[in-house]
Amino acid sequence: MNIGDRLGGKYRLLRQLGAGAMGVVWEALHEITQRRVAIKLLTRPSEDLRHRLLREARICGSITHRNVIEMYDTGETHEGEPYLVMQLLSGETLADLLRRKRRLEQPLAAQIGRDIARALAAAHAVHVIHRDLKPANVFLHQEPGGDGLVVKVLDFGVAKNLAVNESLVTAVGGAVGSPAYMSPEAIKGARDLDARTDVWSLGVVLFEMLTGTRPFPGGGQELLIRVVTGNIPRVSEILRHIQPGFDDVVAMCLERDRAKRIASAAVVERLLQAYVGPEEGSRVHVGLAERALSLPAPAAAPPEVPANLEATEPLARHAPAPIPTMLPWTASPAVDTTMPLAPSSAPKPPVGKTGTAILAPESGKRITGPRGTALMIDTRAVLAQQALRATPPPSPPPPPSVQHVERPVVRSSQAPASQTRKRLPLLGLAVSALVAFGIGVGVILGLAR
Repeated sequence: MNIGDRLGGKYRLLRQLGAGAMGVVWEALHEITQRRVAIKLLTRPSEDLRHRLLREARICGSITHRNVIEMYDTGETHEGEPYLVMQLLSGETLADLLRRKRRLEQPLAAQIGRDIARALAAAHAVHVIHRDLKPANVFLHQEPGGDGLVVKVLDFGVAKNLAVNESLVTAVGGAVGSPAYMSPEAIKGARDLDARTDVWSLGVVLFEMLTGTRPFPGGGQELLIRVVTGNIPRVSEILRHIQPGFDDVVAMCLERDRAKRIASAAVVERLLQAYVGPEEGSRVHVGLAERALSLPAPAAAPPEVPANLEATEPLARHAPAPIPTMLPWTASPAVDTTMPLAPSSAPKPPVGKTGTAILAPESGKRITGPRGTALMIDTRAVLAQQALRATPPPSPPPPPSVQHVERPVVRSSQAPASQTRKRLPLLGLAVSALVAFGIGVGVILGLAR
């Protein structure tokens, strides 16, 4: 085919976009609608290739999903060879991106892996397994006028409809696909393949996006042996800062035992959603397989405020005021010293204003102080009070004696000057009395003579 050739009398070839082992893809223009499309042609005549191309047309036509390439039309060339008319994509394949960047950041890898899982889940819903998932068959499409990339899964040429009994002749003992991404059971040529073979391939793609290398290097027979019997590495053995949950998801996709592998692409999609960037979805933590779909425990609810609480300002908006070591909490008989202590993690409201009743710290009870002023009881004071109640009280001390309350007696032999001045009149009166007494005694004695 050459530029300008027409197919079906309506598609004019514009330029060649790429070529592979099975066919070549051209950009073409629908001359009636002026829509640009992609046309896939066979590279060489072959009954097997014709069969694959028509299978791809039937399977893609049965899957309707944003992450699967759209199939518009089919037809035949002048030579009688079939061709497919598909959605024209703009961007690059995942393989091209990995060649440029080697490995991807975890949120981007999780987003691409999640969207691949969505495409696989849509195919599995109609009993179709892809069997050839790899970076070259994943396209990162930039929609005109769109924001961000749209992942498109391509090339369902070797896909199998599990609801239809059909066989596909291959060159490697019944194995179909690219060996580096094939599951162990697919390499062994198992006839009972199911959706879990695509889950394995997705695990290999995730491993490569995160680490920049495939879990099973090499090629040929050596590669096949490593996939079937070799050690299966974890992403964390190569990438130090991988999130543990993300590491577990990849490891669960790469379980050699199908019974232990994640059973469906829909589960992989939900697991990967937790590691997509915040602009793409919520970052809910997802753990290991046994708790893969669990959600984090809800945060503890704040303590309930009584309905009769009259606060001048919302308590939650304030930090607790500093509490003194000792408060005169015994001044008010209304204070409940037997109140139960709440957990220490409960938030402490601020000290209330005059006439405002609030909650005492470390308790859920309303207390009232003198003159209607709310009090804040120090936790240490409450604990000390409870400790005193828990131990027998000591015997009361004897009542104080009189000498303990009497005023001290001045024992000095010299009285103060002020006291001396006060005693002078008294001394004069005493002397006068003595003189008068002496005179009186003298008069009586004289009369007696």
